[in-house]
Amino acid sequence: MIPAWLSLLDAAIAAILVAFGILGAHFELIPALFGLQMFILGALLAVLGLLSGLIGIWRTADPTLRAGRIAAWIGVLVGLAIATPTAVVVVRNSRAPLLNDVTTDFADPPTFMRAGLLEGNRNRNLDYDRQRSEPMQKAAYGPIEPLEVSDPPPIAFNHVKIAASEMPDWRITYVDPQRLALEGVATSQVFHFKDDFVIEVRSGAHGGSLVEMRSKSRDEISDFGSNAARIRGFFAMLSGRPLANS
Repeated sequence: MIPAWLSLLDAAIAAILVAFGILGAHFELIPALFGLQMFILGALLAVLGLLSGLIGIWRTADPTLRAGRIAAWIGVLVGLAIATPTAVVVVRNSRAPLLNDVTTDFADPPTFMRAGLLEGNRNRNLDYDRQRSEPMQKAAYGPIEPLEVSDPPPIAFNHVKIAASEMPDWRITYVDPQRLALEGVATSQVFHFKDDFVIEVRSGAHGGSLVEMRSKSRDEISDFGSNAARIRGFFAMLSGRPLANS
């Protein structure tokens, strides 16, 4: 009987932790990383509840132990509901490197000029650590090249501004028309992790332009591939639209 009721208790605590972790982080009542940690703890308890529930089902085969059997089944079902999607996410991101800063130019990465003034970035070092980040980025993602466009930099930058303003979950925080650069913050959908990005339009070959981009997570451990995906996704959007000539 003890494993059955322990399974129910684990399931209840796991559900509370997961719900509060997700909702608290999503509505920014708690830091995103803390919300993720609560979610992970809830997932671990869900696995424990699942295992205890399986033992409980076996131990409550006697019809006189019906209440314990129901408790064990609840623990198993809740454990499966939480542990299964968590396992899928873990497997999907298991190869993500311990990298939180991705750029299209290792030698001259786009520079954050105003991001350090934003709440959440104060006292953080936003410089690019090439020695650490370059080999990990190359090993994980291969080359992420700047986007080459045929229009001259001022026209290309105008298009970049329009496209960036249309990206879901992006907020433009600074535009520098002299430097042809803009900065912004991208927010993840579930836990509302904040990633800072900077885009610069530089002169390219034969009068064209190069769109360079850098994306850096505020979490100092890993971005689970979000920064590389962000750059590639934005470039795909840009390359799929005709550039305006005015």
